[in-house]
Amino acid sequence: MFIEPIFSTPIWSEILNLNLDEIESFAYEEKDKDCGKQVSNQGGWQSKDYYLNDLENTPLAPLINNVRKLLPICCQTLEVSKTPKIDNVWININPPGSYNKPHIHGNNCFLSACFYIKTPENCGGIYFDRGSLQEYILSNFVSGGTNSFSSSRWFYTPVPNQIIIFPAWLSHSVEVNNSNEDRISIALNVKV
Repeated sequence: MFIEPIFSTPIWSEILNLNLDEIESFAYEEKDKDCGKQVSNQGGWQSKDYYLNDLENTPLAPLINNVRKLLPICCQTLEVSKTPKIDNVWININPPGSYNKPHIHGNNCFLSACFYIKTPENCGGIYFDRGSLQEYILSNFVSGGTNSFSSSRWFYTPVPNQIIIFPAWLSHSVEVNNSNEDRISIALNVKV
């Protein structure tokens, strides 16, 4: 029997080769300058938004260059002919006990990404969730589905130097950091 996976949601990932020590130092320097803001972070620190001009000549510039090269591939997968542009970028420092509640990225964003800098063991992974109606029905019939057809959640364990790119409308959350160290990541939004 033929199976056609309709309404598929792509998530792209790539291991980059960036100097994580420099980026980590930059993240802590920025935290020392700014009290941060609260959006989805619970107990962690989230920086102000940075824009591309803010990041020239910083340790984040190589990350931005790498993301620019990956975005056309993402748009091609989704058959989007418009030019993708990085909009805003921010730093996340999540100490032990902190997490990020479920959220989507709005403000007319098309794609979002998370780049991992420091990921100690048990620091918490990122979850992507189906819509609530699908999750409700699946939970009544499929306990703990483990494939892309029957799962109501999809989980990624963070890996240093990994970037995960996903549609901005996809609900996601980050588990509690159960390690004894900070989890550090850079997030960004993309518009077309």
